[in-house]
Amino acid sequence: MPTFASSSRGRRPSGRTWSKQLLALLAFPLTVSALTRVSDTIYTATGGTPKAGSYLVVSWPRFTSSGSHPVPPNTQKVTLVNGTFSIQLEPTATAALPFRYTVEYHLISEHGLVPPYTESWTVPDSLATLKIADVAATSTPVVNAAPPSMKGDLATSDGISVVRLPAPAIPNMVLETDPAQPTGLKYGSLSGQFDPSG
Repeated sequence: MPTFASSSRGRRPSGRTWSKQLLALLAFPLTVSALTRVSDTIYTATGGTPKAGSYLVVSWPRFTSSGSHPVPPNTQKVTLVNGTFSIQLEPTATAALPFRYTVEYHLISEHGLVPPYTESWTVPDSLATLKIADVAATSTPVVNAAPPSMKGDLATSDGISVVRLPAPAIPNMVLETDPAQPTGLKYGSLSGQFDPSG
């Protein structure tokens, strides 16, 4: 009759051993920070969704996450599919130094390109999936370098909005300063500006 040597190898751990291992695991601090998912569908003013080629650009500064992980500054392009997107982000409020994400919207409607605009997002620590309304802090148009809408038009900007001064309807007009106008300028008659007699 064969004999077998006794060995602890291959034996199931006793209940006491399992409880010790569980306590050891619980004693370790969890260093992996949970990401928050932001997912939503964007609509145009006419009720449709942005066309193919629409996307968001999400940017962030350098920060340290709530799990003490250094995160370098970066930018991520998020493509919209039938107006819908989904992205997972580090929470902003629980970072070592709270910050905001900058989100640029680049949308194409049924009528063509929508002027781009930016939002700041404050992302909480959440297990639930959040909507744009849950994270959007501010929204401003993106001032782009597009040429004025008509030849001869002038435009001024305060960095947020653009004010246009249409070209004069009659010839021989010159620009004058006028603080009462939104652009600070107006057109005046050339004849009233100079005295040819000297």
